[in-house]
Amino acid sequence: MLAPGARFVILEFTTPRSWLVRTLYHFYFHHLLPLIGGVISGHRTAYKYLPRSVAHFPAEPELARRMEAAGFVNVAWESLSFGIAAIHVGTK
Repeated sequence: MLAPGARFVILEFTTPRSWLVRTLYHFYFHHLLPLIGGVISGHRTAYKYLPRSVAHFPAEPELARRMEAAGFVNVAWESLSFGIAAIHVGTK
């Protein structure tokens, strides 16, 4: 639970809007990352779960709407790394 006036910050992977970045990102994220991460860590399932999890995470505008519906104010987000990640902020 956050105290009144507390700032809430989320840093999440997102799906890039640019078709070129999205295509390259999906290839890496769905094929190379699970392979490399699985070999290095020995836990392939963890790296297969991550892309599926990100695919079900709401896009930036939808997450902002959900935050506002939950009572946050001054909600904003910034896309990072060509849209591969985003940081969301809001005040309770």
